[in-house]
Amino acid sequence: MHARLVGVPGSHPCVSAELMLRYKGIEFTRLDLPNMTHKALLPLLRHRGSTVPVMTLDGTRVSGTMKIARALDHFVPAPPLFPAEDRATVEGAEAWADSVLQDGANDNRGMRGRGPDAKYDPNWDWHAQNIKMLAALTEKGYDVNFCWGIGAHNGKHGGAILPDSLRWLWRGWKN
Repeated sequence: MHARLVGVPGSHPCVSAELMLRYKGIEFTRLDLPNMTHKALLPLLRHRGSTVPVMTLDGTRVSGTMKIARALDHFVPAPPLFPAEDRATVEGAEAWADSVLQDGANDNRGMRGRGPDAKYDPNWDWHAQNIKMLAALTEKGYDVNFCWGIGAHNGKHGGAILPDSLRWLWRGWKN
């Protein structure tokens, strides 16, 4: 069995699909499309959707990490990608991530071009959602450190907080 995985460099969903293929022991080739071209190129490659990753496995074309995971478990049942007893939990988390996170990313792209008449929707306020995420992670006992900045999310900001971030990440580490 051989798979062909099509993605773009740096795509977290493409890395997830690649890790699933490796975990299942399925040989695959990966085609990386130039960044920002996949929406135009995937239809030319005869894929129905316009998002990556897409995979062809035994002649079956599948797009999206959730569908790829289901197809891999169908074609190669062992080892399973997640235990059967956790299936409902996993599918609930996937549904939440697909509806909340993916739609949020898509809406955020649209918000950048809105004019002064756009109505404010707190559900798509990334800063407000980050505050909610911080509260949820803290409540569950995760060790988190959020850094709020002013201005653009760019290399200047990242460079300014990098030393403190690394000190926080590696605190308590013994050589």
